[in-house]
Amino acid sequence: EQFARDRQYWLECLAEMPEPVSLADRPPVKSRGFLRQTAYIQPLGSGMPRTVTNSAGATLFQVLTAVTAAYLNRLTGADEVTLGLPVTGRLGASSRNIPGMLSNVLPLRLTALSDITVSELLQQVAQKTRQALRHQRYRSEELRRELGPGATNQRLFGPAVNVMLFDYDLQFAGHPSTQHRLSYGAVEDLSIVVYGRSKDDGLRIDFDANPHLYTIDDLSTHQQRFIRFFESI
Repeated sequence: EQFARDRQYWLECLAEMPEPVSLADRPPVKSRGFLRQTAYIQPLGSGMPRTVTNSAGATLFQVLTAVTAAYLNRLTGADEVTLGLPVTGRLGASSRNIPGMLSNVLPLRLTALSDITVSELLQQVAQKTRQALRHQRYRSEELRRELGPGATNQRLFGPAVNVMLFDYDLQFAGHPSTQHRLSYGAVEDLSIVVYGRSKDDGLRIDFDANPHLYTIDDLSTHQQRFIRFFESI
């Protein structure tokens, strides 16, 4: 029954959805690898992530997702964008005990971007995210098949936004460690991944991209613009 409800939600949510917009000016091509450009958003004050989210009345993920949607609107003129929302796919205690990869990437469809304020955009992101999370176990692979012939290679979303705030100060029997983020695999379009390095040390932001769609210069330019846009908002 839950599967049927999830299926119906996504089919209604994506009905008559236009082709997701991208920052790339090339047609979509599948890739087996990715390019990465890393930068750091320095603290704007003590406890920068908490300061930003408290003043906005939203989570850091909601703020960065809203900024990404607005950035796409500014650069492409598209009044509707669909972003990728990575989720764990684990609901309830039993699913947390299942070994293996259950994660999923959901399409987050945002509309009327030219006519709303930042506050209204944050409210829309929060509302659409809550709705998507209730139906997060419906696989994107299933959704592509449901959308009909040719949809298996169709993009469900443009850039993806992922915020991962971990405690990186890991020690083993008193011995410090150094953490390295490894690849999750190929990137379909562009993935904006944000890490909280420590409580008061700003944010690390990785732009991972399909090398058939972006060059390293493209990534560097977009990343610098994106960070300036984020800080100005």
